[in-house]
Amino acid sequence: MIYFIKGKLFDIKPDTLIIDNTGVGYEIFCTTKDISLASSKKGDEVFLYTYLVHREDAMILYGFLQEKTKKGFLELLKVDGIGPKLALKILSFYEVDILFNYIEKEDIDSLKKISGVGLKVASKIIFDLKGKIPTLSDEKPTGIEEDLINAMVGLGYQEQDVREKLKKLKPLDDTFEVEFKKLLKILSGK
Repeated sequence: MIYFIKGKLFDIKPDTLIIDNTGVGYEIFCTTKDISLASSKKGDEVFLYTYLVHREDAMILYGFLQEKTKKGFLELLKVDGIGPKLALKILSFYEVDILFNYIEKEDIDSLKKISGVGLKVASKIIFDLKGKIPTLSDEKPTGIEEDLINAMVGLGYQEQDVREKLKKLKPLDDTFEVEFKKLLKILSGK
């Protein structure tokens, strides 16, 4: 698999970026937002996280300026009936954080606003991903944060809920036991 490509932005098409990497031009399908952001960098070096789809008749690269967008793309591909093109279209419509917030809130109406996503697909997305979405933050959790998350998931709390509530505790400046009690109090609503 090609994890990323770094090279000179050679050309911009409506749905792809052409990256010159040591004399080889890679055509990479991107979200409309990433194409828009990259449009001012023509001739400059760019860095894209990539995902390669190998089909019988083609090898297609999909690229993302942020790693969390790539992770969101991969999560969408887990949904039966969503292929790479639809996943890219969905991420062109909503930022990944906003999209996954709608999924967690079961906001079908917001999902149905995306061209190509009707009631059936929106329901399938929610059914397949709600409560299973990993954190997509670019921030790496600290050791105590990971320990707190693992402890709360072990108690039966949803990982996404724990991560959201954990943000309210930052900065973490006490021992694990003290922070554990604070977080448990927030999660239990007391």
